[in-house]
Amino acid sequence: MLYRLLRPLLFRGDPEQTHERVLATVDGLSSLKGFNSLSEKIFRWESPLLETQLWDRVLPNPVGLAAGFDKNGRIIDPLFNLGFGLVEVGTVTPFPQPGNEIPRLFRLPEDRALINRLGFNNDGLESLLENFRQESPMGFSGSTLEKTKTLHWNMQGKTI
Repeated sequence: MLYRLLRPLLFRGDPEQTHERVLATVDGLSSLKGFNSLSEKIFRWESPLLETQLWDRVLPNPVGLAAGFDKNGRIIDPLFNLGFGLVEVGTVTPFPQPGNEIPRLFRLPEDRALINRLGFNNDGLESLLENFRQESPMGFSGSTLEKTKTLHWNMQGKTI
């Protein structure tokens, strides 16, 4: 029901700007006192029937969020509070990169689809690790790592 109410707003305007607005909104709301516990009470369901074992971890449910939504790990814990059992952030590259030129997201309304040509725009691995340190995720979270578009050099002059 919530999705039906929000869908007209989410599908109006530029898809990349909408994506950024959603991230900023969740980030802002999660900083309000009581929002995280309220969203956790509404969206986070716990039941032994939903528990899923992944290697040596038990997830509260099998619903995961794939990489691409929160590229820089800005809202890891709020995503768990919204009910996800697993959150994958990124894709991240070793160094920051801007991604492809805009426009790079294209809606196909007739097909109910989106073409993603973002090009791994992200703030880099160090920024993501810092966000993980600050958040200390409350659930099972990971990231995908991709090579950068350009070569970088370390202090010894070797290509990274």
